[in-house]
Amino acid sequence: MEKTIGWIKKYKVFLLMCLILAFGLFLRLYGLKDWLHFELDQARDAILVRDVLEKGWREIPLLGPRAGGSFLHLGPLFYYLMILSAWIAGNSDPISMVWPSIFFGLLNIPLFYLIFRKIFSGSKNAHFWPLALTFLAGTSSFLVTYDRFAWNPNLMPFFSSLVILSFLRYLESKRASDKKSFYWAFGIGVSFALISQFHFLAAVALPLILGLTAFIVYLKERYFLGWRFDFRVLAKDILAFFLAFIVFQMPLWINEWVSQGSNLGGFMQTIEDKQGKDKLHSVAEQLIQNVGVYPKAFYVSVTGFSLANMPTILLNPKPDVICDNFCREGLLLSFVFLILFFGLLFGVGNKIFSLFTKLRTRADKVSRTENQHFEMLILLLIWVMIAWWSLYSQSFNLKPRFYLFSVVPLWMLLAFSLRFFLDRIKWGFIFSLIIVLALLGSNFYSLFLRFENLKSAELIDRYDYEGDEVFPFSEGYPVTVKQERAIASWMEEKYRADQNKDEESLLMFWAPSFYYRPIAYFLEDTELGDKVNYFSNNPVWSKGKYFAVTRGTKPESFFKKGREENFEVVDYRLFGTLAAYELKLTDKGLETAKKNEKKFLSGKKLKDPAREKAKCLKNPKPDCRFTWGDIFLTLE
Repeated sequence: MEKTIGWIKKYKVFLLMCLILAFGLFLRLYGLKDWLHFELDQARDAILVRDVLEKGWREIPLLGPRAGGSFLHLGPLFYYLMILSAWIAGNSDPISMVWPSIFFGLLNIPLFYLIFRKIFSGSKNAHFWPLALTFLAGTSSFLVTYDRFAWNPNLMPFFSSLVILSFLRYLESKRASDKKSFYWAFGIGVSFALISQFHFLAAVALPLILGLTAFIVYLKERYFLGWRFDFRVLAKDILAFFLAFIVFQMPLWINEWVSQGSNLGGFMQTIEDKQGKDKLHSVAEQLIQNVGVYPKAFYVSVTGFSLANMPTILLNPKPDVICDNFCREGLLLSFVFLILFFGLLFGVGNKIFSLFTKLRTRADKVSRTENQHFEMLILLLIWVMIAWWSLYSQSFNLKPRFYLFSVVPLWMLLAFSLRFFLDRIKWGFIFSLIIVLALLGSNFYSLFLRFENLKSAELIDRYDYEGDEVFPFSEGYPVTVKQERAIASWMEEKYRADQNKDEESLLMFWAPSFYYRPIAYFLEDTELGDKVNYFSNNPVWSKGKYFAVTRGTKPESFFKKGREENFEVVDYRLFGTLAAYELKLTDKGLETAKKNEKKFLSGKKLKDPAREKAKCLKNPKPDCRFTWGDIFLTLE
């Protein structure tokens, strides 16, 4: 027994970490098979993975998903991870492609611990607080939610942690005059090359963040600690960084060769387009609105709820303040939390200033931990500020996914705040413990509400769903993969039961933009194959079996723009928040369909993959996608 107790004490951190990981895994898997988020982007990616599994390695792409609202493609790592996951599983089922998100989400938990351990180094209860915050971060509603589905931004928190730890370790090695610092420089290059393949923001902001932080740290070391760097060592570090970046971005460079530079040629254009995307608000209005963006990001990411809902201030055509009922009810609380967030940033700045003063006056008394904290605080502040204000032009419509890039620094901000309370306040331990327990309860309650919404989505439409600040519902209401599968099965059954269908009969259906592609994905996975077609408005095939999918409580959303003249409802079925309708063409509908058939066939011919690929190889354009098979085709 004594040996067992001794072993537990010796490995208590490891054992507790295993328990945290086990609970984190449970939260990420609970109900996932039925409640998986599988919509437009996920179905698009799943189609690509399915093509690779069915057609072979030649279909593996050289590029990844498009940066939102542009033709610029990110790197392909996200696709490669999904292809590997689906290949191991032996199928292209959507659940097979979410494992990379879950895996890296869980792997980020130990990295959180390493970061928190650095923050609480030298404090009282130095083992307790890193573990407590690691448990809190690993089970947070924000991070768990994004780990539960496949989407390229979802892997950014792990690689953000990797960048931060590699960068801090590089600075430590330079301060210790470690001649092997180029290994850590190589690690930073690898981390940057990988994270930049998951979101456009990381590719643009991270070089500024790391470069500016490194410059400030250099000035600190140079003028306060008398450090001199060896240009030859620095040259090796820079070479190691760029070598890693180039190697791990190799598919992009190969794509540029095949496409004659069509992808990266639009890099600056994409930045310009994103800056000018908001045509409704002036720059001044965007800057004012942006003040409340990252305070909200902080509270959403650490609590699972939005505690800051500031009013909208407009300047044109005349000054105006817009604040709806929800805004007015929480206005006082919003200002309190806004002031609190700026107070936390001020605390970071004040700590940096105090360390700066100590470096300037008593540099020999600055401990290794204080040096490390100075660097971490500089990195944190620069990271948050650059990510915050670089997106001012989208401040009126900034999605929570943009917070994924900064979620690790925001958790670092919370950790440093608790460290301040522990060091400066008499009852700091109790006060900090209350904060952690309150945040734990808030996150669990947020997850409970989310799981309840998903559980009921297949059963009933609750009519009025509250705004979701963690992951907003695409159409304002939840839809699960179970509903989409059920609708696809219902359509297939109805189509097969049609006694009038012949070889030219096609299954035609309409659905809201976020749901048509997932439903088509499941239909195409059946023996129907290419008989499945989507129509956008009017009927286009006289021998088609027509269906429509709408929100359960708003079936009239399909019957608009004159559609009611072309269709009549034969049967329908409710699938919770969605409803599926079996339609029949009216005489007017048959007449309209026959008129559109020629155009429909012409469109299918133009969309033929072989035809499109031949055009792209002959005349590459930004919207062309090339594969590894095209490399060999080009070389032949």
